Formats: sequence, C-alpha cells, structure tokens
Amino acid sequence: MCEERGTFQYAFTFNKEYKNAPFSSLYLFGQKQDIGFQESIGNSPRKRHHVRFWNFDADIDKEDRIWIGAASLDIGFGFESITYQLSHKVDADIDKEREYLFDLLTKHNVVENVLRIKSGGYIFGNKYKTDGAIDTAWIKDQDLI
Repeated sequence: MCEERGTFQYAFTFNKEYKNAPFSSLYLFGQKQDIGFQESIGNSPRKRHHVRFWNFDADIDKEDRIWIGAASLDIGFGFESITYQLSHKVDADIDKEREYLFDLLTKHNVVENVLRIKSGGYIFGNKYKTDGAIDTAWIKDQDLI
C-alpha cells in the first residue's frame, strides 16, 4: 500500500501517467458504491471522469434493479481546507459531467429511454452549480450488471 501510495503521489505531483490510480469509496445512505469507474483524460492522473453506482432494492419488480449514480470530473488538484491533504478538485459544473455520462452510455448502446426529470431550479452553492435535473434510463442488458 505504501509503495502504491508513493507511486500515486509521484504521478499526481509531477503529472505522470498512472493507469491504476486509486479510486476512493463514496457512500450514499450509508452504503459504499457497488460499482465505480474512472476514465483518464490524456495521460494525466489529475484529470479524470468518475462515476459510481449504488444498487438499491426498492421492491418494485424483482426483474428490475434500481441503480443510483453520481458522476464527477476531476480537473486538477489542491489542498483540502479541512484536512490539508492533497486532493482532486472537482469541476463546479456538475451538469456537464451528467451530460458526458449519458452521452457515453447512449453512444455505446448501454441505456435506453433516457428521461430528464426537472426536480428543481438552478442551484449555485459555494463550489457547485446545477440545474437540479435528474436523468433516468433503462439499462438495456441487465446481465451487464
């Protein structure tokens, strides 16, 4: 672990390619993500697309599983103000990453019946901005998951 961490810190600091960069766990309703993916942008470990999915049993239909996802785009790095640890900076325009994810899933024929639900108005916080919309879709082949 120390060797891997040292390798990542070197790659991160000097902006060198690191194909197996660590992928942190995030939690939703106390549950760690079930599946997570990342895609590097160029050869930089500082810029990556991340997506995480959580599976929830909503007892709606035993044939269909409900997945909740969250996507983010790392655009650089900096020090966390609370922990003072080196960490990724996430792009403030989180809607752009939602668009990227659904465009990619649609392009590769993974999802169908994409529907955007307008759940609220524009939200501008200290760090992030969003239109408040939620995209939903059906996964075409449940055997993929």
